[in-house]
Amino acid sequence: MAAATWAEALLRSAEWMQGLAAMYGNSPRRWRPGLAHEERIRYTINALTRMRYCDADGGLELDCTVKPGLQPAGLVPWFDHPGRAHEDVHIVFGHWATLGVLQRSDITATDSGCVWGGSLTAVRLDPPGDVVSIACPGFRQP
Repeated sequence: MAAATWAEALLRSAEWMQGLAAMYGNSPRRWRPGLAHEERIRYTINALTRMRYCDADGGLELDCTVKPGLQPAGLVPWFDHPGRAHEDVHIVFGHWATLGVLQRSDITATDSGCVWGGSLTAVRLDPPGDVVSIACPGFRQP
C-alpha cells in the first residue's frame, strides 16, 4: 500500500486520534526502510502537507516557507530537486501561499493565499484551462 493511502486509512480508522497524536514533529527528515510506525506516519504527513524544500540529499526542510529564490543556500523546491521521482508526472498541489499560482509543464501550484488576504484559486485540469480566482474577504492577518 502506498504511504499516502496507508496514512489516509489510519486517519479514517477508529485509531485516528492516535494517528493525529503521532503526526506532529520534524523528524524523520528522510524515508528509510525500518522506520517505526509513528515515524512512517509523521514522515508521510509532513511530505504531503508541509514539505516545500529539500536539501541536497533529498531530506525534508520543514521550516522554510519563503518563495523560491529567497530560500537559504542548499535548499531546492521539492518539485525541482534533481532526484525527484516521477519527473514525467504532472503534479497539482497547493498549501504553499508564498509560491502562489504557478503553471508549468510538470506542476500546477494553486495556493493564492486566500487565508492571508489573497484569493481562492481553481484551475481546470481536464482539459487544461484558465486560472479562476475570487477574492477572500474573510481572511486572517498573519
